[in-house]
Amino acid sequence: MRISLEWISDYVKLPQGLKPEQIKYDLTMSTVEVEQVVDLSRQLRKVVTARVKDLRPHPDSPKLWVVVCDAGGKKTVEVVCGAENLSKGQWVALALPGATVLPRHGKGPTVVEESAVRGVGSHGMICGASELGLEKLFPPADEMHIMDLEELAELEAGRSLAAAIGFEDVILEIDNKSLTNRPDLLGHRGIGRELAAIYKCPLEPPPTFQPPRRAGGLAVSIENPARCRRYTATRIESLSAGPSPFWLRSRLVRVEQGPINFLVDLTNYIMLSLGQPSHAFDIDQLHGTIEIRQARKGEKLELLDETTYELAEEDLVIADEESAVALAGIMGGRSTSIRDDTDEIVLEIANFEASGVRRTSSKLNVTTDSSMRFEKGLDPVLIDDALALFCKVLFETQPEAEATGFVDNFPAPIEPPAVKTTVEFINRRLGAQHSEAEVCAMLERLGFGVSCDRGHLTVQVPSWRATGDVSLPEDLVEEVGRLYGYENLEFFPPVVKLERSIRQPRLSLERRIREYLAGPGSMREIVSYPWVEERYLEAAGMNPPLGLTSPPAPDTQGLQPSLIPQMLWAVASNLRFFQEFRIFQVARVFPSSALTVLHEGGEKLPPQPKHLSAALVGKDADRLFLEAKGILEALGREVQMEPLGLSGEPEPVSWAEPAGQLTVRLGEESVGRLGAVSARTMRLAGIRRSAVALLEIDLTRLQPLPSRENRYQAIPRFPQNECDLSLVLPVEVRWADLHDVLGGAHPLVLAVQLIEEYRGDPVPAGKKSLLVRATIGSSERTLEGKDLEEVREALVKRAEEEFELTLRSL
Repeated sequence: MRISLEWISDYVKLPQGLKPEQIKYDLTMSTVEVEQVVDLSRQLRKVVTARVKDLRPHPDSPKLWVVVCDAGGKKTVEVVCGAENLSKGQWVALALPGATVLPRHGKGPTVVEESAVRGVGSHGMICGASELGLEKLFPPADEMHIMDLEELAELEAGRSLAAAIGFEDVILEIDNKSLTNRPDLLGHRGIGRELAAIYKCPLEPPPTFQPPRRAGGLAVSIENPARCRRYTATRIESLSAGPSPFWLRSRLVRVEQGPINFLVDLTNYIMLSLGQPSHAFDIDQLHGTIEIRQARKGEKLELLDETTYELAEEDLVIADEESAVALAGIMGGRSTSIRDDTDEIVLEIANFEASGVRRTSSKLNVTTDSSMRFEKGLDPVLIDDALALFCKVLFETQPEAEATGFVDNFPAPIEPPAVKTTVEFINRRLGAQHSEAEVCAMLERLGFGVSCDRGHLTVQVPSWRATGDVSLPEDLVEEVGRLYGYENLEFFPPVVKLERSIRQPRLSLERRIREYLAGPGSMREIVSYPWVEERYLEAAGMNPPLGLTSPPAPDTQGLQPSLIPQMLWAVASNLRFFQEFRIFQVARVFPSSALTVLHEGGEKLPPQPKHLSAALVGKDADRLFLEAKGILEALGREVQMEPLGLSGEPEPVSWAEPAGQLTVRLGEESVGRLGAVSARTMRLAGIRRSAVALLEIDLTRLQPLPSRENRYQAIPRFPQNECDLSLVLPVEVRWADLHDVLGGAHPLVLAVQLIEEYRGDPVPAGKKSLLVRATIGSSERTLEGKDLEEVREALVKRAEEEFELTLRSL
């Protein structure tokens, strides 16, 4: 969307010295994304208005003229020109040397230079509209005609052409995507309101208009108030559909809207000013009552683009007593369009249901400036401002025009909501401290009505923000934050605390299963939505216990009770491209509607176990079934979990062949199914000329095998020694007891281990000989011989105190 800063000045007087780049930055940071700033005067640099003082034929060409131009300041410029509509005293656009023009037959912009044309010096160029990119503003009657500037006001020789035609203007190009939830910004006044709030400037009040109190022969009926919330029709007589005033054409061209005639241009002007579309009907072509209704079956309508469309019954139309005359919110019909001799109109300014306009526009592939605005959801109260501005411009331009009838059908006015919150709530979520007065002032600058009682706010949402944009306390947080400036919020870096990672065997098991299936299993992993089309649920013989209140499509209301229906969908979809493939999916299912607490302290939710499903697709059903069986049998060994078993007496499932299905078991517990998909299921799922083997397992029931714990142990800083002892003890002495005794015999003993046990000659009966090795070391120094002897004596002494033993010679 293009916004003119000169046009914005009708609504707000911005601070002196404010640069366009600063406006771009401030609007982007607070409201909408401004993609670029375009200075229109740059394209007309060194192009001035000039008056033809004299012209004479070129001495060497019958098609050329030598023209003497008054360029202002007692300066005359002589140029050679071949235009066919030149005359003495004519006002023209003169490009001086250094200006950039678009030649009629050139490939790109050309800089004007002084030159000689057939021996006569030319010190500039008299331009046609196409040479300056101004064809919409000055439509040429012929390619060889130059621009005639007679209709411009305050003509002065040497004046910049950009200033003379209103092109000393700056255009803000706004990204339409950033306007999606802000229909109030789809016109110049809406952007002006934002700038007034940002720069704390007063917003000019809109004009007012008192419509006639009589209907003037008009009658309006609305078939369904939900599809048309308000419709106004104004009868206006004694007007003309001639060309628009130059200032109006100039403003439209600057925002890339082509002028047509005054009445059509004025409806476009209202739309671009306020964001409210309107439409003018030639009253002579209307027949009786205006009715806003749904189209009749088979009804056709020729629109202004001269294309005839066959309408569906859900399409909304504007009709008279004979036929449809316009497609509501999108485009008018050709039969009632404004003609050159139109002198009486019915002005329609209405409010249509956003979703209905969007559906019709999308279905017919007809997108207009009007439909784009109605699709966002407009404020019905905006109609009053639009009517007032239309009549103000019309009556100022054509004082003889008169409004003779008015009908306002407003069946269901919308009451803007009041949102309650607190200053503390806003400050806490913004991370900034604002006083009660500051918060109230910022909201009031944006047009909200605010009442405050000791920090508690009651905020009345204005009608232009009450179409679904602002309804929650969090919305008010955003309003305060963007006006304060997000860049002004202090940044607090998050505290990142690195802790020991948590070992989660089940997640590791799931990852190993995925890697096994994608690697040795030669499968591709897929991802699908949790809602399922009804045809695949029917094919699998399942009825979902849970559904969505607002499904993405009418036939996808049910949530998957199993992964089998979605795998049938995936197989049918991929068979369009491949004849043989293997796929698998890991996702949550919703097998029951019973509510339970899934996590400690959490809310009650339906169970959502995670399942694994895989599909093997090809031509040979037996081979596919056996391959799937082999994958399951190897799964336990490959991923380090309890092995799975397959039972030949399965509990029957409806989607598999009775003789081609197995139950997957973990011990005595059933955890899944394996089966060859039945012919009935494949027919209902649209699977043709292929065989399919499917399996499904409940991952939450699989058990990973325990693994050892690996712990880090530092390498010794000093050498360690080993001391071997051969001890003869009663056979009743347990090694565990001896280990504990020897391990605590001396601080330098690091470890004790059993090397061997011996019984028999020469060891006495009832005794046993144990060869024990003690590891001795220190973390502070290298041990000496006396240290080793001391430790050995301590070991023997402690053992003798606890047990009946003797030392055996090694």
